[in-house]
Amino acid sequence: MEDRRSAIESYVREDVTLPQQTILVALLFAVLMSSGCAIGFGVRFPTRENLFVPHPYALVSWPLERSAPSAVTLGKTTTAELKKQFGDSLPNEVFLSNDREVSYALYNLKPDRKLAKGLRDGDRRALEYQLFVFENDILVAQAQYSSHESNHTDFDEDKYKDIVKGQTTREEVIELVGPTNGSRFCPSDAPGNPKGLEYLYVNFLDEFSLGSNYRFKWLTVEFEHGVVSAVRYREGKSTNKPEVDTAVALEPIGPDEGIASGGSSAQLPHSANDSTTTP
Repeated sequence: MEDRRSAIESYVREDVTLPQQTILVALLFAVLMSSGCAIGFGVRFPTRENLFVPHPYALVSWPLERSAPSAVTLGKTTTAELKKQFGDSLPNEVFLSNDREVSYALYNLKPDRKLAKGLRDGDRRALEYQLFVFENDILVAQAQYSSHESNHTDFDEDKYKDIVKGQTTREEVIELVGPTNGSRFCPSDAPGNPKGLEYLYVNFLDEFSLGSNYRFKWLTVEFEHGVVSAVRYREGKSTNKPEVDTAVALEPIGPDEGIASGGSSAQLPHSANDSTTTP
C-alpha cells in the first residue's frame, strides 16, 4: 500500500500540474453527478473502492457494494482494518458519540435503480447508507438503511414495547418488528450465530428547521442463547443528543437458572425500572 501510494503521489507531483489536477477532479465530479452516482466527501487515500483518486487529492468516497458487511467480522474487525478496506468514512451529523469508547463509520451505498426507487411522502431526498459501529476499536454492529419508497427500512417503533426480556425469541422479534436491516455481535448468544438485530431508519424531512432535517430511529435487540437479553430504542436528530433513549437490559442471573450471566449489554445499562427515557 505504501509503495503504491508513493508511486501515485510521485506521478501526480511530477507529471500533472495543479491546474490539470483541478480540471481532472472537476471533470470526474461532473461525470459522476450527471450519472446519478452517490458520492460523499471524506476519503484521503486510495483503497479497493477508490483506486484511481490518489492521496492527497482524493475528494470523493466511492459507494460500497451492498455485500460490504460480508467483508468484515463482528467482534473482530478493527477501525484500522475497516479503513484499510473501505477508506475514510463520511462526515455526518447524525451518528455522533460523546463516549470515547463508541465510534461510527458511515459510507454511501452503490446505487441500485431497480431496488431503490421513489421518495417517501414528507421527505426532501432519499438516503441510502452503510453504517458500522465500534466499541473500544472493535466492530460490534452494522446496518444498511434506506429511505427510498421501494426499499425503505422504516419500522413501527411501538413494537419494541412488546418485546419481553428473558422470554421473546429471535424469531418472535422478527415476526413482531419485521425483517432486520442490520446485526450486532452478541458473544453470549447461540453458538455459531452470535448476532443481535439492528433496525435503523434515517430520513431527511422536507420542512423548515433551524437545526438538522435528519431524523433517525434505531432499535437494537440483543440475545443470550436465542432469547432477548437487552433492548434499546433511540430516536431524534443525532445519536449524541437523542430525544428518546430507552434501554432495557436483562439482569444477570446464575447459569443454573437458565440464562447465562455476563451478557453482551455494554451499551445497555441495567435499570431497576426497566427503562429510562430522555425527553
